[in-house]
Amino acid sequence: MNDEVRQRYRARYEELKKKGEPFFPNTVFKDAVASLVIFLILVALAVFVGAPLEERADPTNTAYVPRPEWYFMFLFQALKYFPGDLEWVGVAVVPGIAILLLFFLPLLDRGPARHPRQRRLAVNLTALAVLAISFLTLSAYQVTPSTVTAMITSGPQLGGAPTRAVQPKLTAAQEAGRHIFQSQGCTACHQVNGSGGSVGPDLTTVGSRRDASWLHTYVENPKSINPAAKMPAFLPPLSHQEVEWLAQYLSTLR
Repeated sequence: MNDEVRQRYRARYEELKKKGEPFFPNTVFKDAVASLVIFLILVALAVFVGAPLEERADPTNTAYVPRPEWYFMFLFQALKYFPGDLEWVGVAVVPGIAILLLFFLPLLDRGPARHPRQRRLAVNLTALAVLAISFLTLSAYQVTPSTVTAMITSGPQLGGAPTRAVQPKLTAAQEAGRHIFQSQGCTACHQVNGSGGSVGPDLTTVGSRRDASWLHTYVENPKSINPAAKMPAFLPPLSHQEVEWLAQYLSTLR
């Protein structure tokens, strides 16, 4: 049966070859033109549309969640299964094996048949790869928190009303902290620019006296720095992440 299929394939190939056109230069020229058109489209998109960029990187912003683009999310998630010293396996070995399988796939499946049912090896490997990439991508989006920038611009709620638009002088994390400062009623005890209570110290210029790390520690547990502090600890009700945003905002008050 294989010999009959092979003979029919060769007969059809010879028939189509006689009716067709030479690969060089005809087909090569068409491929070159198509590649040039696509290249020019990409150049035009890069020049006239550009790529969306986030704000300038802030090394003091520990609240930012770095994530790759969606087409690399599966690899980003796969690295979580190779912690520590095994990370190089997920970065180089596993993708390298996958690329080698794709490279040698024409040699592994050399059957003349084209119907998917008759090319089970190629179809199964492709389906397995698609399922694995889809699963890892979905898992990455489920377990990885969205960036603070996305949270702020989408108008989330942090224990109160939706946040306002990000102010030009504040980063996304600092804007989140500003909202927490207001929603937690910090102005009932502290003044900022002459507005607020007088129970606690004036915070108008606290950022010029203390850095974000000190402020973070103090907000979480004031008595760890000043045993006589009257301010209660805010961990809880705030989470460690929310305290960091609040500290980032307070560090801008100068």
